Amino acid sequence: MNHQYQILRNEAEVNELCDKILVQEYIAVDTEFFTDRKKKKFVLSMIQICCNNLNYLLDINDFIEIREGKNHCVFPIRLKQIFEDRKITKVFHAYQQDYEILKNDLKIKVKNIFDTQIGMMFLHVEELYSYQALVHEFLKIKIDKSHQMDNWQERPLSDEQLQYAATDVFHLYKIYPMVVAKLQKKSKLHWAKSYMAEIENIKNQKLTSHDLVEKYNIVLTEKTKHLIMKELIDFFHENEIESLNLIKNIIEAKNLTLNRLQHIFKNTPYHFLNEEHYQNILNILNIEYSENDLNEINDLDDKKNELSYDQSHIFILLKYILRKVSYEYQVAPRLIAEKQDLLNIILGKNHRLHKNDWRYEIFGKRALELLNGKMNFHCKDGKLFFQ
Repeated sequence: MNHQYQILRNEAEVNELCDKILVQEYIAVDTEFFTDRKKKKFVLSMIQICCNNLNYLLDINDFIEIREGKNHCVFPIRLKQIFEDRKITKVFHAYQQDYEILKNDLKIKVKNIFDTQIGMMFLHVEELYSYQALVHEFLKIKIDKSHQMDNWQERPLSDEQLQYAATDVFHLYKIYPMVVAKLQKKSKLHWAKSYMAEIENIKNQKLTSHDLVEKYNIVLTEKTKHLIMKELIDFFHENEIESLNLIKNIIEAKNLTLNRLQHIFKNTPYHFLNEEHYQNILNILNIEYSENDLNEINDLDDKKNELSYDQSHIFILLKYILRKVSYEYQVAPRLIAEKQDLLNIILGKNHRLHKNDWRYEIFGKRALELLNGKMNFHCKDGKLFFQ
């Protein structure tokens, strides 16, 4: 089934779309991009928007100007403002990559995001819920993803490619209210929205040393604080990257070479870092301290998270309770608690499962009951139960 679409070629046409969006509660958004293997990064090629069941495509090439021999994207300011307007919900599926590309290529920090993949993780135990599965569940349609790996930098784009781009975002627009209705029926909509707001807040905030110490309980000398918290975080922020995990991995790395850095970054959303970025990080680190300092930090941090024999068994029980709660409420486990949360609970450190939070109500309360000796286990028919 084909879906009609309009290609917006200039700012005046985009502004007309903005006028229509301003009276809507939500829009669906998707992007197409290509991989620049030489520079090891993703480059935005197209933005697709569905508003009031109408599809609009923005070819980024139409907004490129050449200045002093370099390409500059002159993105319509009104659409940028709409992406950053909290009053309008922007619906994505698996938003992470779209968010990073919009942020890095267009300097847009999208606000008020609803990710249908995360929404479905509050309805299913599965960690990752594919777009194909989403469309099939709600629309009973088997979609064609054969153009997903196309070279979206080549021009002209074919009619089939444009139709593919318009169809994906059109389905997403139709499905969003269905996902919301299902979450409401299960009394989980406020859980999903609070989780997405939490992620958005983390992505849009400026990192501080306090954030790192609170989240990971990292042991830092004054010299290391100055290095990691000031120079390295500033470097990440300048390049539109905010990953506490990456910084922690760098601190823990024992043999910090270019290959080691690339390995650390390999399985993250930040594939677009190039060799110059890695070398800059190495230069920053090598100026301030040696491999011995890194080993010292690593050893201290390992000791802080080291569990005793009994605590390691408590950790196993907490993982079991988490899995049972996950199936009971049909919510993916990592949305409820991550490994670090379980460690922090056992070690009496700060964690995310605070009172009056949905995580506390369904899992945190039970975790504390276990630690305080108020939980009983019993076996029946070869199965383990707790109460």
